[in-house]
Amino acid sequence: MKTKVIVMCAVAVAIPFVSAAHFEPTRSWSMARGTHRPEILIDGKDVYLVVVEHVGKVRHRAYRYRYPNLDRPVISFDVSRTTERYGYPADHRAVIVDGELVVVYQSNVMKQGASRRGRQGPAEDGAQSQSLLLARFTLDGKQILRRAIVDRATDFRRDNFPDFCILWRKGRLLVQTGSRSRRMKIREVDREAKVLAVHELDTGPGTGREAIGNSFLVDGEKLFLVSAAGPRSRGGLTVTPLGENFKAGDPVEIGRTRRFDRHFPTSNLVADGYVLLGHITGNRRILDYDPHVLVLDANREVVHDFEVGRKGFAHVHPTLVKIDDSLLVAWSRRSERRGRGSMSAPQVVIQEYQIKWRSQPGQKRPPAGPKDLQSHQTWMIRSTDGGRTFNRGGRLLFDKTSVPSAICLPKGRIVLAFVDAVAHGLDIATSDDGGKTWDRRDAEIEGDVARTSVDPCLVLLDDGSIRLYYYGGFDQGRANQKGKHEIRSALSVDGGRTWVRESEVRYAAEKITDPDVFRLADGRWVMHLSKGPRLEVAVSKDGLSFEYHGELNFGGAISGTIRLPDGRFRCYLTSRDGMKSILSEDGLHWEKEDGIRMSGADPSPVYDEKTGDIILYHKRFARTR
Repeated sequence: MKTKVIVMCAVAVAIPFVSAAHFEPTRSWSMARGTHRPEILIDGKDVYLVVVEHVGKVRHRAYRYRYPNLDRPVISFDVSRTTERYGYPADHRAVIVDGELVVVYQSNVMKQGASRRGRQGPAEDGAQSQSLLLARFTLDGKQILRRAIVDRATDFRRDNFPDFCILWRKGRLLVQTGSRSRRMKIREVDREAKVLAVHELDTGPGTGREAIGNSFLVDGEKLFLVSAAGPRSRGGLTVTPLGENFKAGDPVEIGRTRRFDRHFPTSNLVADGYVLLGHITGNRRILDYDPHVLVLDANREVVHDFEVGRKGFAHVHPTLVKIDDSLLVAWSRRSERRGRGSMSAPQVVIQEYQIKWRSQPGQKRPPAGPKDLQSHQTWMIRSTDGGRTFNRGGRLLFDKTSVPSAICLPKGRIVLAFVDAVAHGLDIATSDDGGKTWDRRDAEIEGDVARTSVDPCLVLLDDGSIRLYYYGGFDQGRANQKGKHEIRSALSVDGGRTWVRESEVRYAAEKITDPDVFRLADGRWVMHLSKGPRLEVAVSKDGLSFEYHGELNFGGAISGTIRLPDGRFRCYLTSRDGMKSILSEDGLHWEKEDGIRMSGADPSPVYDEKTGDIILYHKRFARTR
């Protein structure tokens, strides 16, 4: 199926690009029979595998290999053992953080008389308590710490720990666990296993999320939960944006097919602008699963779907990493035992693929695909003569960003909005020291969970609040599509930290993007809109409802306008030759100024009241090989 866009990014011109992914199997390795649930990690050229492996009281072991030699480990060490206090270790996840191997695992104290040997089904069905433990090791296998995150929980309707997922993000560990009451928990945990915060989300029918078998996806600064549509749905995987305090946005289904169900997306990675989702397909009623990988492009459309292997064991637990130009997928297969009986055991397999990006007729990359926007950079440069000439050099502020818009608040704080070329949405950055240092975060607009806000323009209102105008319909398609494009707005009353979407459309017309809004001396508002190589002009009495006023054709578009200290207006235009400028006495009637002001694009001029200089925030292109 063709998937709905989750997050997008923007440029004013559609760039045709044809791309697809090809994964060529090269080699595979098998671990010892009895290994299960592999967690594959990399640290440089070192490849780590943390697996379930029962040897006496040992329940988990870690192996370190030196890529590309995965046939013999450099070292191995025990990770968990059965204990009287916590019982039998079971499911686990692992990450490498700051030179440490961090393993989180479930451990079950079994009910008296409950037999683990030969029993089918989840281990916790026979447990009287479940614990969630954290263990930290040096990368050479020396234990640093082992401590309970949750100590011997007995109410499984509230806490149930199989098939959980983890992520290290912003200095803390996120641990997502399930329950038997259609709820999930996301715990924020520090390195000492202390729970800092707990967040709960609904799961089950109607939510697009299952309680277990999930993974966190990080795309730039944006966080998502990858899950499955649910049993008997004949559905695909789902991707749910997680906002402030882990508030869930609307899930989007991906990869729906009548051929099989998709479940347990236990691993993912972002590589070369593509998202790879490791998961399983098959029949959950008889635990007959095979490992698969879905590949999504920048538009979150499926461009490749391939089977990694067959005869998976239990939930298979595929995990994947990229090293150089290769993809490594680790999973559990059924290993049949020869001799009397037909008993099978798990065995971890690592499959290697060579990654190739190739062209295919008929496919187009979205206009703001990774290889387009990721060469964009946000810069600032200063002018001491009213904006006619600019100093040499300038300062690089943010890499892989585009379409900047800046304002200066009365107390000197600079607020800067721009498109994040990696995460494909809007970010906000603030500076209290004239642009030397910045605090950057997502521009999470309440009511816009699909992250379709692009092409920002910030204006300061009389009451001190900030209005953000933006092209609000990039989920509709490319900039040159048929039909009207909508310019929307959001409001911030806390200096740009939080935003609330305003309900009505501010202006709509065909093929418009990149609003540039400024105020006239008589109080009216003017909106310049990029429309091909020229500007469309709209005027409003209140800054809310704009009406068409005309067009400006000076051989440039994507503008930035400033009112000068003498009351005139200067408008900078993006053109093929560089940034031009036009001058106006009243903001409506313009004359061309000779020459090119500077190179670059997407201008946003700001007046520095302390120095009288004009600072131009703008886009440049990084040099590429």
